[in-house]
Amino acid sequence: MEGGTCRCYHTRNPRDREGGAVAAAQFRITLAGEFSARQVSRMAREPIKIEYGTGMSALETLLGAVTRPGAFYVCGREETALPRLVIDGVGQISFPVPASQAKEIVAAATVAPYGRGTETVVDPSVRKVWQLIPDAVKIGGKAWETTFAAILGKVCAGMGCNTARVCAELYKLLVYDKGGFFLSHRDTEKTPGMFGTLVVSLPSAHEGGDLVIRHAGAEQVVSLAGDEPSEVAWAAFYADCEHEVKPVTKGFRVCLVYNLIQRGKKRGMLAAPDVSGPAKQAAKLIRAAFEGPAAPVKLAWLLEHQYSPAELSFSTLKNADAARAAVLCAAAELAKCDVHLGIVHIEESGGAELSYDSWSSRYGRGRSRWSRRYSDDDEEEEEKASGGDYEITDVCDSEEFIDSWMAPDGKRPAYGEVPLSEGELLPAGALDSEKPDKDRVTEATGNEGASYERSYHRAVLVLWPSRAVAAVLLQAGPEAVVPHLKKEVSALLKTKGQTSGNAGKQRKAVLILARRMVDEWPVMDDWRRGSRGSDDSRKTSRAEMLRTLNRLGESGLIAAFIQRVLEERYDGTENEALKESAAFMDAKTAGTSLDAVVRKQLPKQPLRIVKLLTLLAADAPAGGAAWGSAVLSAVCEALPKINPPADPHAVPSSRHAFLALLDKEDRLTPPSLAQLIAAMKKLCGPAGGERAASVMAAHPARFDPLLLLTPALDSMLGKFRGKPGLSPAAALLWRHCAASLLSRSVHSPAPPADWSQRMKIACNCADCRELQAFSAHPAERVHHFRVNKDRRQHLHRKIEDHGLDMTHVTDRKGSPQTLVCEKTRRRFDLREAQYRADLAAFKTLIAIAQAAACTADPAITQMHSALAGRKRG
Repeated sequence: MEGGTCRCYHTRNPRDREGGAVAAAQFRITLAGEFSARQVSRMAREPIKIEYGTGMSALETLLGAVTRPGAFYVCGREETALPRLVIDGVGQISFPVPASQAKEIVAAATVAPYGRGTETVVDPSVRKVWQLIPDAVKIGGKAWETTFAAILGKVCAGMGCNTARVCAELYKLLVYDKGGFFLSHRDTEKTPGMFGTLVVSLPSAHEGGDLVIRHAGAEQVVSLAGDEPSEVAWAAFYADCEHEVKPVTKGFRVCLVYNLIQRGKKRGMLAAPDVSGPAKQAAKLIRAAFEGPAAPVKLAWLLEHQYSPAELSFSTLKNADAARAAVLCAAAELAKCDVHLGIVHIEESGGAELSYDSWSSRYGRGRSRWSRRYSDDDEEEEEKASGGDYEITDVCDSEEFIDSWMAPDGKRPAYGEVPLSEGELLPAGALDSEKPDKDRVTEATGNEGASYERSYHRAVLVLWPSRAVAAVLLQAGPEAVVPHLKKEVSALLKTKGQTSGNAGKQRKAVLILARRMVDEWPVMDDWRRGSRGSDDSRKTSRAEMLRTLNRLGESGLIAAFIQRVLEERYDGTENEALKESAAFMDAKTAGTSLDAVVRKQLPKQPLRIVKLLTLLAADAPAGGAAWGSAVLSAVCEALPKINPPADPHAVPSSRHAFLALLDKEDRLTPPSLAQLIAAMKKLCGPAGGERAASVMAAHPARFDPLLLLTPALDSMLGKFRGKPGLSPAAALLWRHCAASLLSRSVHSPAPPADWSQRMKIACNCADCRELQAFSAHPAERVHHFRVNKDRRQHLHRKIEDHGLDMTHVTDRKGSPQTLVCEKTRRRFDLREAQYRADLAAFKTLIAIAQAAACTADPAITQMHSALAGRKRG
């Protein structure tokens, strides 16, 4: 069909919303008849296809009317060079604040009072904290002034007071030791113009001490804990907000408290914005939106302003974005929803037809607004043309996802790229009149036609029911849910021993989630193969998932994860977790699970599997592990499948070169062979090591006696000293190595009597007959073939194919040029080198026998004779 247009839309999420079934891509194909140039051009002006949410007009109207910026609180974390903090009587403070210095600060401090009406009283049942007045605290440092100014700017923007003249004055330094707290209260105006409080928590190891802020029916819990020496956590709130500090359960919470003050003669009363009315209405609408079988998993509200991933936070939202975020955050709490910020990516690519009239004038000028405003090292800088320079011929790929997550407390959850599904984006039509942030077209090259890419990159505020966090994260893949599962398992373990119905329900819910993750993990990995990103981002998740399942203690789930995921995707990072898993499974299940990994991965990743077996053997009981026989069978079956040298005819020039080859190609090395035998002996008893050694001896092409097995015995030499007799495995390998090496090196190789090479060349052309005669001649060492290029190349191939010991170099003088062939004794030189290496191996084998007091073997006498014969020679 001529003029047909194919529009193919690929969804990033491989499961449809209703059934949860997995599909790699969903295609929607529209074939039309002939399109006129004008019709095709009209396609280029159409916006990117976006499926907005429907039935949410009431919420859109409500939020559209919200204009008062700011929230009753704001919080965040800053990575910075920390201040120079000097305290009278203590000296300069280190970060994170060590416990010894925290105790010195407490010793220099006084008990902090609180206000009760017109009185100031000390009552440890209401407030238990230590204080230092500003005069006793000196704060400085080159970077701190800039950092503090940035924090104050975020405070003003987040609280909606960035049009006022605001400053911060240090009020006190507070130290909450173990048991320290402050019951719910409101701050009083301590100085004219004070309208709020800023708390800067200095790095100090502690647990508990969360700050709880309440206003107009909303409550926010802020954790200021952290001992990262290059980070401070902070929170600010209006003075009319009720707040409390929860008890510190461990360590010391050290913080600087500032009064936020409005300056100037014409200052109005700054108070926390009351969003309770709109928040209650919004909460009702949000709850209704998440009910019903066709309800969206999450809702994403597009913000008006542009924010780069680096600057996006609740404290940096501007104008109407800040106002609507305040309403949605309060509504989310009432509706029992989680709320985050993120960057939504709406991307489209496909075939294009260039408009060459404008191409020549615009070449190289088109750059995305996204990359123009926010330069990134990974952003391609060479944009070929703007969106007006091409016409869309087909849409081949389309995807929508959210990343760059930011929580209200300033932390960045590792949720990854969560797909945006149909009907989740609000408000409807928000991007229809917007130009894409990125719009690029690439010229045709080779057999590939011209192509285009265009996309939106916009900040969104995302809501989902707190109970549905797993369903949301599963959209990004099971590995994104691992941190949530860890949290749920930790909470479940705290209820261990309880017999209440809630504890049982909680465990059932955790098990359902874990089973779903195990079931979907391999399917999602298969779908992702070859897509954006790599497996590197999921390696840590596999190990963490296995550790979490170990803590859960469900043997069946552990085994299922090992067999369904690690059997194919093992890379060695899971070794420690696999060691833990063996203790949580019964013998049969452990044997089956470990057998599957070892059998599959030992031929491909022998060094990593040997490390795993060594770890497993470290804690094995004296009689061996109950599942050891299953692993031994897997090892013995996999050993003959380990890759042989790439070229079986190639003989490395030295042992060092051979070991370098082994290391490069991830093959077993002599020390790792020794570790493998030792591990099998520990896991299965002496017979286990002997059986593994017998498999190695039975496959000399893969386990060379000279280059692998004898050095492996040498690496075990220390174990033989002072102990009579060799272990069964070592004795078997010793006899095998001795017999193999003696069979070829009892006598030194005799040098060739002349220069003849008896090799039949399988070609009867004139050049090959001449080459045959030269190779068989006993005295001629050099021969010249005056032939053209094609005939020279023919001779090259025959020399290489038949392994003739001669060099072949082209003399470029004259025409035709001359191929100069010179005979060598490469084979004899290699055999001589091998003979010398065998004699060195004899010395190693004799030393091993002497160390183990096993000198009666007849092979020792033969090796001594061979060594003596070499000396006489």
